[in-house]
Amino acid sequence: MFRLSEHDYEVTLLAFSYDDKLLLSCGNSLDGKLFIWNIANGHIVSSLNIIPSVFSEAPRSLIWGGFAKDYKGRNTTDY
Repeated sequence: MFRLSEHDYEVTLLAFSYDDKLLLSCGNSLDGKLFIWNIANGHIVSSLNIIPSVFSEAPRSLIWGGFAKDYKGRNTTDY
């Protein structure tokens, strides 16, 4: 559907959100970038240069943290 071409080097990890609305992509150690994509329109929701600012090497796995909780501890529709 969309060409997601912001990574400069190879993409090593992909993870869809629990509701399949977002896609997380992470590049290798040479790329050092992480993107969150909106699946409906192919736009970047957020990005982060993770190497060397967060990690010294590329992550080996990804997982979504789940939904934010409200003040009573119930799940919301926000990540």
